Amino acid sequence: MDTNNELLGKAICTYAEAFQKIIKDSINGKSIDENLDLAFVTVVCKNVDAFNSVGKLLYSASIESTYFSVASIIRGALLNGIVSLYLANKIESEKSDTEQIIIREEIEKLYIDQIAYLISDLKYLKNNSIDWDVKSTLNYINSEFATYLKEPMSDIDSDPVFKHNKKRFPVKYLVNNSKRKDLSLRLLDGYIFYSKMDHLGVLSYKYYSKIYQNRKGEMERLKAALFDIMLINLHFSVFLRMTDENKEKVSLITKVIQDILKTKMT
Repeated sequence: MDTNNELLGKAICTYAEAFQKIIKDSINGKSIDENLDLAFVTVVCKNVDAFNSVGKLLYSASIESTYFSVASIIRGALLNGIVSLYLANKIESEKSDTEQIIIREEIEKLYIDQIAYLISDLKYLKNNSIDWDVKSTLNYINSEFATYLKEPMSDIDSDPVFKHNKKRFPVKYLVNNSKRKDLSLRLLDGYIFYSKMDHLGVLSYKYYSKIYQNRKGEMERLKAALFDIMLINLHFSVFLRMTDENKEKVSLITKVIQDILKTKMT
């Protein structure tokens, strides 16, 4: 076991566990459909989960034996950071009632993309004789996603009618319209690398081999990505509506972990 990795893993898990207790109180009983700020709380939740998972992997095993898993986790957290900084720019730059409606529509357009893909996938499975309860699934869709549907779905083979038209959000568009373009560019740099690790292809093998050729360099890359993800958590932790005591706890442990992440590997 690498002592550096073990210490880093322990520290990251401690950070994640402290945040998780605060998050639980922040989201209890709330619905993301009515509380737009939960979009940002969700980003922090997913990032903290990523920290916890990466920390445990680093603590319990060599980076060589967990690198693909770590890459997959980090990729998702980096992309979430890019999306959230784009939404933050929209929310903080547009203040009037009319503009708030526009913001709400923008977030809904982002959300319905997942719903549309889910329905498309279910349709494909049904048409290829995969057995599942269509009626219950339609009831679930109409119940859980009523906020986004213009009218209930009566048939899984029909196309859903959403209140707003779907919109594509290319990652470079999100970066160009970010609240913090400098940070989004760093997130994108990491995302481009780790997304190649996440998918089968020649680059996934080439990049994986780097961990053997330049272990310290790849660990520094990982630490830089974790540092930037932590900055996202700091930016959006305001939506957690923490008590002064919890703010102090998070501030203290964040500084400790940031110092560790900034320390070069020996």
